[in-house]
Amino acid sequence: MRPISEIGMEDSHPAPTQGEIADFEATYGITLPTDYVQFLSEANGGSPDINRFEYTTQSGNQGESAVSVFFSLTSDNTNLYGIRANTDQLREIFQSINVQPNVVSIGENGGGDQIFLDYSVDPPKVRILYRTSANSTPLISENFGSFIDSLFAENFDTGGV
Repeated sequence: MRPISEIGMEDSHPAPTQGEIADFEATYGITLPTDYVQFLSEANGGSPDINRFEYTTQSGNQGESAVSVFFSLTSDNTNLYGIRANTDQLREIFQSINVQPNVVSIGENGGGDQIFLDYSVDPPKVRILYRTSANSTPLISENFGSFIDSLFAENFDTGGV
């Protein structure tokens, strides 16, 4: 995984304690990937400057979006930009559409679509939930580290001006 300093995180919180990580994992019945724990120790939430990513739909089409914010891991269950509150919300969404909710919400794009770790596979894949009539969950990356590696800056084409 590339150094977190390369993506320019703003508004990050102090790193979670080992106790907060252990409590989160026990509460949600998962083990956070090592590269994600490393990310949280360097940038616990916040907005990346280099934030664009591509994804692949289930039909094989390509799309593009951007991370607006990565959620922070704290013991506060009510923090609107916290992993706990957003994971609870995401799991409720999946339960309401009869999908196994073995997910952890890690961030969102500017439209409020949640970026999450999908624990139906090992290692967990990174996906995004687009709330539409189909509730699609396109694949962003095979794992968290490669997701961070794949982030790129907006490329503004001035058309030769």
